[in-house]
Amino acid sequence: MLMKLKKKNISNVTLKKAIEETAKYRDSYEVVNNENTVNEIIDFINQDESLRSNWNIYQHTYKYAEEIPYVYLIDSIIEIKNIYFKN
Repeated sequence: MLMKLKKKNISNVTLKKAIEETAKYRDSYEVVNNENTVNEIIDFINQDESLRSNWNIYQHTYKYAEEIPYVYLIDSIIEIKNIYFKN
């Protein structure tokens, strides 16, 4: 949702740098920097029923999330991935 609302205010270069620095800090740079692995992770997130269930619980707990379907989360992740691997 943030990508849909604030995309104009987000620098692609800064976003990529932030992802890289976070991945290095978390010792996951090799994973994050491999597009095939990232695609597999996104597929897992998209298909995992427990994550969907957790999102439903989150939506009921936090009113601001009520109107945000799970598919929007997946779309945002894909959009961020595309920005990361494009630059």
